[in-house]
Amino acid sequence: MIESIPILHTGTALPSSFEPTQGGIAHTPNTDPPPVPSVTVFVEVKTRSGLGFGTPAEAVTFSKQQRIRRLALLWLAEQDGPWRRIRFDVVSVLVPQGRGPVIDHLTAAF
Repeated sequence: MIESIPILHTGTALPSSFEPTQGGIAHTPNTDPPPVPSVTVFVEVKTRSGLGFGTPAEAVTFSKQQRIRRLALLWLAEQDGPWRRIRFDVVSVLVPQGRGPVIDHLTAAF
């Protein structure tokens, strides 16, 4: 199962997706008072229906990791900190035909 990860809370409603020209980072706005997170987590979710092209997590290549890091830095630059720590997780979802999903949460994957 996926561990429970607190979503980044903000005091103001932000667009549902941060979309610079290089890509997008999904964001869930919240109207609760913003706590100062001890860790800000960016999560890449990959889904596959089979293993013909490797596991879903294997699709998060070095170049994809670099792109996610770049987007995270752009997003962080537009937000009010403080940023104590940041972490990059990968959630791998394998959905074989006719069976339930197999979910693997890789914490601090890169």
